[in-house]
Amino acid sequence: MSKTVFGLLSLGVLILVVYSVSWDPPPKRPPKMRQEMGQITAFLTALNSYREDIGAYPKEEQGLSALFVNPGVVGWRGPYLRGGLPGDSAGRAYRYRVVDGRPWLAGSLVDSDGGR
Repeated sequence: MSKTVFGLLSLGVLILVVYSVSWDPPPKRPPKMRQEMGQITAFLTALNSYREDIGAYPKEEQGLSALFVNPGVVGWRGPYLRGGLPGDSAGRAYRYRVVDGRPWLAGSLVDSDGGR
């Protein structure tokens, strides 16, 4: 019986060692990338609120400023975000498009599809 217990303990330790050596933690995103992802998420939430009030996303020519200042549309209940229109991690304006009826945003490091 003691050989069985010892064998099981040895097997358990071996499994833990193999797992700990083979486990690769997910990569950490740089702070600027996390900041852009947070801003894009906030924009998407605000854009959805805008769409609920107006019935459509802001036109590309209206851009993200339509979330802060009424572009002259009926039903606008903003501002949909506090503060001013932030720049991305490089200080540039976020790019905004409506693609297939959905908003698409991109900063210098990430876009709303999670790509880059």
